Amino acid sequence: MGQILYRSFVFLYPVVARLLAFFQPKAKAWVKGRQNIWATIENGMQDLQGPVIWMHCASTGEYEQGRPLLHALHLAHPQHAIVLSFFSPSGFSLYQHDPLANRVFYLPMDHPLAAQKWLALVHPQLAIFVKYEFWFYYLQALKKAQVPALLVSGIFRPDQLFFAWYGGFFRRILASFSHLFVQDQNSADLLQQAGIQQCTIAGDTRFERVLEIAQNWQHIPGLAEFCQDQRVWVMGSTWSKDDQSELVKYMTNTYPSLRFVVAPHELSPERIRECLAVYPDPILYSNYLALSEKERQQNPNRSLVVDKMGLLSRLYKYGEMAFVGGGYDKEGVHNTLEAAAFGKPLCFGPIYEKYKEAVDLVALGAAKTDFHGNPLTTQIDALWNNAQLRHEMGKKALDYVQQGAGATEKIMAHVHENLLLTK
Repeated sequence: MGQILYRSFVFLYPVVARLLAFFQPKAKAWVKGRQNIWATIENGMQDLQGPVIWMHCASTGEYEQGRPLLHALHLAHPQHAIVLSFFSPSGFSLYQHDPLANRVFYLPMDHPLAAQKWLALVHPQLAIFVKYEFWFYYLQALKKAQVPALLVSGIFRPDQLFFAWYGGFFRRILASFSHLFVQDQNSADLLQQAGIQQCTIAGDTRFERVLEIAQNWQHIPGLAEFCQDQRVWVMGSTWSKDDQSELVKYMTNTYPSLRFVVAPHELSPERIRECLAVYPDPILYSNYLALSEKERQQNPNRSLVVDKMGLLSRLYKYGEMAFVGGGYDKEGVHNTLEAAAFGKPLCFGPIYEKYKEAVDLVALGAAKTDFHGNPLTTQIDALWNNAQLRHEMGKKALDYVQQGAGATEKIMAHVHENLLLTK
């Protein structure tokens, strides 16, 4: 039954995407990116020299998660070529020219013939899947070809299909990995109870990545001029429910000198319009950059809506506090570590339990959540007007990130001890 459901999913997904492509830009990009996909891969691989390390990521966040490991592999094995693949158009479009990768492709939909053809063209010596990528036929083909396949930064919950009584097929997917590196003890326990013994608790490679970004921070044009000496709240990866939350309304009305820097999770025209309608005295980042220096100094705008991808991880530096979006939607809060790495106190909505780092940050007192109802004014005023409290929260956030680093080193040790890469 599980395999039938899986095959139905991989068959129907492209069909649905083609239908959605008529009116949804993201689906249109997904479909367009896969046109002539095999010719693109074949042409791209023709002149590639050296043995190949292949990393597959769903999208932007997963690549940021896997990048520290890829960088370490590149430094240790410079003779190897790196092939990077994506499922999502947002990841591909942002990183298709990443200097760390020799080739960047969309991954063809999972199918026995597609998996065989991919391996015949790419010839990976090592395959790495980041966090949530579980493609049955690709993993089976790798196993048959005796190519080691690693899952890195994996995290599991009891309610996932792998651990259901009817999840036998999905457990076969997990068993296809040569080794699984997970973030926490709970994940390791779930795997072992399911009969998956080849796992190691390594932690989350994102910790190294966000620390690297913070330590090598580069300013973003126009941001210092916009922020000036005003108090700033960075709103990262927001959705409509975040922007329209009681917290945002209260801060807008109560603190008239407060400035917002808003980075919506998606840059669709609809989301940009929503942000411009919600936040006070807004201006688009692209329009702000077009102003003269004199106009910037005299600008009356309180809100900067960032309409450019790839800036969020550096934006948090400019904020006195950080709000991370997603916590009012069913999928939950987005990446809290990016802000924590800058030592910023965090706020987000009440849906965050699926994400270990968010749970940890709340438990440590580095993050506040669930701002709604009567206590809101008391909670937020106590935080916004207490510099010592904000400092303590930010320090706890940064300490948490620094203490969580080290996953890449553990994975690299496994690669070398088991001779997974040869010269």
